[in-house]
Amino acid sequence: MPELYHSVCINEIENKGWALTPSKYIEFIDHDLEIDYEKEMARIQSEMKEVMKQEKKSQQMLEEAFRGIGYGID
Repeated sequence: MPELYHSVCINEIENKGWALTPSKYIEFIDHDLEIDYEKEMARIQSEMKEVMKQEKKSQQMLEEAFRGIGYGID
């Protein structure tokens, strides 16, 4: 994985002023350019709809449970 590490000799480090900043030795690869945003946003939207549906169901169950023991929280 070239974007994660790079082995260099001491001479190269010396030539770069003894700097150990990763960006001096490792090329940045912008992986965000590879994302299909329309597809990803549609996937996230679908997931969020399901999560919100489950949240409503859980809230109803909790309200019913409290009503069942005589402590409605409506």
